[in-house]
Amino acid sequence: MTTLGVAVAAEPVDMVRLLRQADICVANGPGTALAALQAGVPVLMLPTQLENFLFALALRRKGVGAVIHPDQASPDFAGALADLLAGDKYAAGARAFAERYPDTTVGTIAEQVVARIEALTAGHQEGRA
Repeated sequence: MTTLGVAVAAEPVDMVRLLRQADICVANGPGTALAALQAGVPVLMLPTQLENFLFALALRRKGVGAVIHPDQASPDFAGALADLLAGDKYAAGARAFAERYPDTTVGTIAEQVVARIEALTAGHQEGRA
């Protein structure tokens, strides 16, 4: 169903195909946000957990999205959406992100984090043996 340019689906959708047609993406976590960014689509983050909020702040710092603070009493959704759609700033940032990180997924990020933690703790572990 589409109303005022907003589509709502009752069934799972092909995100890659859908995002190719999108101007922005509204997400609450990194999986959908990264898919959007890889499609060159800026993101409005509505995080509900601390980790997702920190991720959203990083996206805002990179200039590829905006964030609505989860504790904000009267969030300005319309203003945030208008800001994302105004000009080409966020879209250009998202396209640059897509070019720079074409193969980044939540899974590859998790693998990198685990590898880094293992590398950092390797010396500590050896000292205990």
